[in-house]
Amino acid sequence: MLVLNHQHFHLQWTGTCIGIRNYLQFLLFIVSLWLGAAAVLLSSVYMLVSWVVCGATTNRHYLRILSLALTIPWTCLVLFMVGTLLSFHLYLILRGQTTNEYFRERRARKVLASPPGSPPGQNKA
Repeated sequence: MLVLNHQHFHLQWTGTCIGIRNYLQFLLFIVSLWLGAAAVLLSSVYMLVSWVVCGATTNRHYLRILSLALTIPWTCLVLFMVGTLLSFHLYLILRGQTTNEYFRERRARKVLASPPGSPPGQNKA
């Protein structure tokens, strides 16, 4: 199957290959993931602060606080990872490159930088 401006191999998240025809949808998917995670983080922090300020007195409140204390770091990790992916794709858009072109260029630079006779990517003398 030919995919014009092939970005990625088959993605499990989307169930398809990413190319020129569906790149905008892929980008919007990443943006919506980031916005959803940001909404979860903001609401979790708000709930945690409001419960702590109001004074959690029952075991039920302590369990909610514990669940939020676990949710907040996890959501921060998701925000960081999805934000990194989003930043990378915005960078590629600014450069006018596909993901495959970027990594081919990067690999070619490593091969050219390595001394003759050494394995590619090792530029130590």
